[in-house]
Amino acid sequence: AAAVDAGVFGAALAVWRAVARLEGREEAASTPAASLVFRAIGKRGGRGHSFTSDEAKRAAKAGLTEATGLQGSSDKCAAPLDVLAQVHCNRFWLGLRLNRSPLDQRPPTRTTATASSATATSATS
Repeated sequence: AAAVDAGVFGAALAVWRAVARLEGREEAASTPAASLVFRAIGKRGGRGHSFTSDEAKRAAKAGLTEATGLQGSSDKCAAPLDVLAQVHCNRFWLGLRLNRSPLDQRPPTRTTATASSATATSATS
């Protein structure tokens, strides 16, 4: 928990707020840090671990709460901020999910669709 640098976490939170505003989630983006609630998501990979994915998420939640004062929740609706806790073999990393839904499940934007059409047209010409 002590390894969570307040300045780095504050900068990551600022990026998260900017993305939330771009997605139209102004209420979440403007929530004061002292009132912000997060949800730990993630999984464990590799072999030989004596703990489950849920135990890893609970440990990440406890550590982040201790280091930042933010409160964790298991309620998806109550927690606008998702913290991703990943364990693989002997490595662990913690990150903020910037977008609410996976990018590959979103409809293409006009710019993306136009660029894809132009690429497809030039490839067939």
